[in-house]
Amino acid sequence: MPAGSVAEILCAVNEIAPGFTDYVLDEQGALRRHVNLCINDTIVIDKKTLSDRVPDDGTVYIFQALSGG
Repeated sequence: MPAGSVAEILCAVNEIAPGFTDYVLDEQGALRRHVNLCINDTIVIDKKTLSDRVPDDGTVYIFQALSGG
């Protein structure tokens, strides 16, 4: 994917794999409560509009947030 915001990256992935964003984004387009995203080794700050920038050489990691004890 070309560099861009997290939202742009997720949109591009969704074009390749339709329905992908249904798993990670809620109805308003924000990150779902139990999903975390990292760009390289940094957790995404903007979980509502996903405006964090992904550099050309960046990797976006998507993982389930764990809760409980």
